[in-house]
Formats: sequence, C-alpha cells, structure tokens
Amino acid sequence: MDLKKITQWAKEELALILEDIPVLKKNAYLVYSSPYGQCNLTTDRLEIYKSFPSFFTIDDNHKKIKQMLQDKDEKNKELSGLIDSLSIADNTNIEFRFEKLNYELIDLLKRHPKVRQPERMIRRSWIRVILIALNDPYLSDNNLC
Repeated sequence: MDLKKITQWAKEELALILEDIPVLKKNAYLVYSSPYGQCNLTTDRLEIYKSFPSFFTIDDNHKKIKQMLQDKDEKNKELSGLIDSLSIADNTNIEFRFEKLNYELIDLLKRHPKVRQPERMIRRSWIRVILIALNDPYLSDNNLC
C-alpha cells in the first residue's frame, strides 16, 4: 500500500470537505488510527513503526527491523527498505480528530458525502469520524493502494 499516495488523497479529500465546512479548518485534522494507536497523517513510516508496530501487518521483516532498532542502526539503508516493504494492517483507518469537541460539527461531518462513516457509527454517541478505512474497496478500485 502506497502510504504517500493515500496520504495525498486524504489531504485532497480534506480540502474538499473544508470548502463545504470551513469551520473545520481550525478544529479538525486527520490521523491514521488503529486499535493499537494513532499518528498524524504525515508521520514517517519509521516513526510509525517505533510508536506502534502493529500499524503494520506482522511478517518476517519485523524481527529484523526490531533488531536493527535495538542496535540503534537507524541510518541503515536495509532498514529503510524493510520499513517500506511492510504492509499496513487491515484494521487501520484515516480518521478525524478535533481540537475541541463540537457535537453539531461532528454530526455534520459524519453525514458529509466524502466521509465514509460506517452506518453503525452515525449515531450521536459516536464521536469518532472515519474518513475511510484502509481496507475499503474504494481505495483499490481507484488505484490508491
């Protein structure tokens, strides 16, 4: 999955949403989120790995990467290649986060046509707003991953 391509797409989607809901500009931002953690959209893959390795699908490269990080070998070109080869876990989303909770704004955002909020999470009791799940077929159908 091309993280740069998906990140760029998400930024473009956010810009279109901000045209419709300008008040979001100073209150909302996007993150990658999974059950194991979250990071800003622009965080580099190595930093993501260090913060929460479960962002990536566990494979044989995890042991090598872990060893290189323990050896403080972060400048190693092999490490960079290994990090780039990791697949993003299926349970990862691109979600909105808010500086201040504003339920009316959250409700409005959940119903925006660009937001692919799961139907079960439309109720007001959910404050999470999902732009898209990374396993959403829309991404592969549009060559974004």
